[in-house]
Amino acid sequence: MPADPCKTITSSGTSGSATQTGYAADIFLAHDSLVEASRLLKEAGYFLEDVSCVDLMEGYLLVYHFNHVYNPGRICLRVLIDHDRPEVPSISGIYGGANWHERECTDFFNITFSNHPNLLPLLLPAEFTGKPPLRKQPGARRDLHQLLPGRSHLPVRVEDQEFRCLLTPGPQASLESAS
Repeated sequence: MPADPCKTITSSGTSGSATQTGYAADIFLAHDSLVEASRLLKEAGYFLEDVSCVDLMEGYLLVYHFNHVYNPGRICLRVLIDHDRPEVPSISGIYGGANWHERECTDFFNITFSNHPNLLPLLLPAEFTGKPPLRKQPGARRDLHQLLPGRSHLPVRVEDQEFRCLLTPGPQASLESAS
């Protein structure tokens, strides 16, 4: 076991360094930990950059990017949900900017964000009834291990050490020292 259990986690869960991947941390999160994780990141001073989705063989991979103004260190939370039940809790009550990102994922993948205040179409016409434009046919989906090889895809929870390490300030340079 390493002397600092957070060192290997915050350097990046992906294969490669933070300078190669762009992430100070990149973890898979259990979908039922998403709201609490978002709340904790907000309290720690992180802002939401974006929310996106990828249709994979294993399910829909929702990707949440967070960053910090004074302690740059991009955090990526990945949440994998089932094709058969494409639902995840909304974080728009914590990050208002998630409202549009979640609506876009609903438009293009038909993901349901529970407790979303206004899950109306954002980019597609309200009368659109076809197949969501970015939803793939089963044979066209890629495997998660092809997309993100050489790493664990097991989800963590907010009470796990791997997530708690994200909230611990590390050796990240502040904007003042970078200039």
